[in-house]
Amino acid sequence: MRRRTLPNLLVQSSFVGAVALTTGFGMFEAKSFAQAPAFKEKAIMLKSDKEISEKSREKNKAINGKTEKLDLAPLDEYYRDFLIPLLTQSSPDLVNMARRQILEDLEAVEKNKELRAKFNSNFIAQMRELSGKDKDGKTFAPQTRINAAILLGRLNSEVATNGAAKPEKLVQQSLLEFIEQKENDGLTSCGLNALVRHIRAGQVSEVGLNKFVSILQSQMTSPAPANRDPDAHNYLTEQVILCLTEIAKLDPEKGPGKLAETALAPALLKIIDEQKSEWLVETALLSFGTIKTVRLTPEEVITLEKAIATFVKQSIKDWRKRITNSAGLMGGGSGYPGGGMGEMSSSGGPGMDAGDGGGYGPAMGGTKPNQKKNPAEEQPKEVKNARRIAHQRFERIHVALNGAPRKPINAQAASSNVDKGLVTVVSAEEKDKVTGLLAKVELFQEELNDHSIKDLTSLTIAVTKSVKELRARCDLILGEKKSTVAETEEDAF
Repeated sequence: MRRRTLPNLLVQSSFVGAVALTTGFGMFEAKSFAQAPAFKEKAIMLKSDKEISEKSREKNKAINGKTEKLDLAPLDEYYRDFLIPLLTQSSPDLVNMARRQILEDLEAVEKNKELRAKFNSNFIAQMRELSGKDKDGKTFAPQTRINAAILLGRLNSEVATNGAAKPEKLVQQSLLEFIEQKENDGLTSCGLNALVRHIRAGQVSEVGLNKFVSILQSQMTSPAPANRDPDAHNYLTEQVILCLTEIAKLDPEKGPGKLAETALAPALLKIIDEQKSEWLVETALLSFGTIKTVRLTPEEVITLEKAIATFVKQSIKDWRKRITNSAGLMGGGSGYPGGGMGEMSSSGGPGMDAGDGGGYGPAMGGTKPNQKKNPAEEQPKEVKNARRIAHQRFERIHVALNGAPRKPINAQAASSNVDKGLVTVVSAEEKDKVTGLLAKVELFQEELNDHSIKDLTSLTIAVTKSVKELRARCDLILGEKKSTVAETEEDAF
């Protein structure tokens, strides 16, 4: 299992070269330019610190409702003459400074009901100008366009007292355009990231969902452009799966939900069967176990069952090989690499919660007074990392098998897995094999939490039983017989 890292997305433009972008919490931040042509820019009208400070104070008074009457003029002037032009500059530092200020303003505007609707309308028009093309086909720099897309995705129409936000519906036309366009992968990713938030908040109409499903299905089935990095293509595919999964969860029996589930089923099967990207397979497994009904033929179900068994065997082999290499190179088990296989998206995978966490490490803030200390807290970092990686992978496998995590958070979550997962679609003859595999997956997860584990060696000893039984269950599904002439490489570990 290699460490999953969020890939650089190459923002394709009409010039030779590209802008490398990195992701963080769904955000894209431009890092460098190469052979950039002359993009559009807006002139910064406020030059001196005194001018900027005075106009900023006036703008803040208007946002906070401290003027005699509702007045958008101070905001319009400050944005027109300073913040919007800052976003169009070639300096990443200036762009990031503008973005930070705008994000602070958006949070403040949300608290002013009288101002919010009018501000949002003006702001959307400004961001659409920055992110799109003019009548001559000219654009602002990729970093400007992507930051405008990020800010549009952040816009809310309402925020409740408990902090729950309603995304601004008026930006959905922009999201549609971002996802549909082909020239800039960063814009596509921003659109997909924001769309998930809108779907989860119930802010997309049925007509809108149908439009998005059509575009997402096209994204799912279209081959990667020749100049797109494979990891970037997999990352975008992961985002598409998350969007379709959220739509399918709404109602998989009719309307957009049924369309989304129908689009997902063959795509998930192909990803899990081909296993070209291990973390994309994780995403597909999680999606499969989350949607309520899956329309697969009996032959496709058998293919899926065997593919999952193959993935389980390979995952165990790779995980143990990584531990062996780490222990050998680092002197008996110290230094197991950090990092994991990543999450389905910056906003978390569908139908899963991090509450279980594999049973290692205390909650943020440390152990509370009189709270029983978690023995896993004392384990070395390399052991925690090894267990975390295995737990993440096998929790997704667990969800794919029966539609639920190993430890549902509550009774409602425990009962929500009806008609979900592989166990509900296999034939009666195969069901015992799948439930048997599920039991061994749970045993493996349980053995990973053995409190006596002190180092990588004791970790491998603790899971010896479940690993052997896991492989045996997989062999049963795959119709393979283990050789009795000599130990396999895995048994010799």
